[in-house]
Amino acid sequence: ASTDSELSGYVFVDLDIDNVRDPFEAGIADVEIVLTMLSDPDFSITALTNKSGFYQFIGLDAGTYSITQPTFPLGVRNTCVRAGELTDIETGDPLSSAAGTPFLLDQSQGILPHIEGIELSARALGTGYNFGQVYLGKAWLTTDPPPIIPEGVPEPGTVLLLAIGGMLLGTARRRGGRG
Repeated sequence: ASTDSELSGYVFVDLDIDNVRDPFEAGIADVEIVLTMLSDPDFSITALTNKSGFYQFIGLDAGTYSITQPTFPLGVRNTCVRAGELTDIETGDPLSSAAGTPFLLDQSQGILPHIEGIELSARALGTGYNFGQVYLGKAWLTTDPPPIIPEGVPEPGTVLLLAIGGMLLGTARRRGGRG
């Protein structure tokens, strides 16, 4: 079997929430990305993103794959999942095989962000399989309904109010101590 196909992409902070990785948007390091193969349920490879948020799977057989982001860095929410582009490694020509179908996180349905149905032929290069994230503070202001917060993590407005209260209390104590 041919083992000369590749898949890659980025996990990045989608600052402007346009679902596109712009040059000024930073990658997120140490995020797990899992590659599975439809025809072989035992096939699973995990990669960690590097400091630029880049991940890559190389030496792949022709077949149909899924890429999943199973975990999230603390304080972020998934905003976009993008299927990439498939080209011939040697010629750079676009391939007609399916680039895959992206699925956003849907906690109510138990769906993790992933791209399924990526059809790799021999010598296929798949790039731009990206997972966009937004920090929760911005997500609360721009998404409806607001994101589901992991248990034990307070909603950002509560954190802000607690911080302001703590500062005011500290100021009152300092003033009170001088009398």
